[in-house]
Amino acid sequence: ISSTISTSQSFQHITTSLHITKAPFQQHTSLSGMQQIRNASILRSKISDQNRNSIKATTTAMQTACLNDDPCCNLWAKNGECPNNVKYMRMHCRRSCNYCQSTDNRRNGCFDRHISCFYMRLQGECKQRTKWMAENCQASCDWCNISAYDLCIRTALIN
Repeated sequence: ISSTISTSQSFQHITTSLHITKAPFQQHTSLSGMQQIRNASILRSKISDQNRNSIKATTTAMQTACLNDDPCCNLWAKNGECPNNVKYMRMHCRRSCNYCQSTDNRRNGCFDRHISCFYMRLQGECKQRTKWMAENCQASCDWCNISAYDLCIRTALIN
């Protein structure tokens, strides 16, 4: 279902873009062929710049979130997996392998690393996305009395 939604959203975006690029030709039919081509080129450039800025904003937002996807990441990192399994660890264990800067790396105890943990818990994410929630929303999911090792083992058995 989600792929259908994103496909239709992409289709709507493409349709809108096509409508925008088509407009100069409809409004300026008296322009010469070269002027129409130049106007279309300028418009395409503006649309490309907008897409480029959107991509930059998305990339920046993704880079600022310095989280792990799995509660086993710290254990794996301590066992040398960051240099031994770079592709996987760079994708799923960014915080533990220091591939990004985190403000809570030195923080001890049970806490939520993500601002929306309480809301996600109310939406049932503790059971639906157990690994990610166990790593990033330990307090909201009431997993404070479980050691990091046990949390890693339990989530591995669930998923």
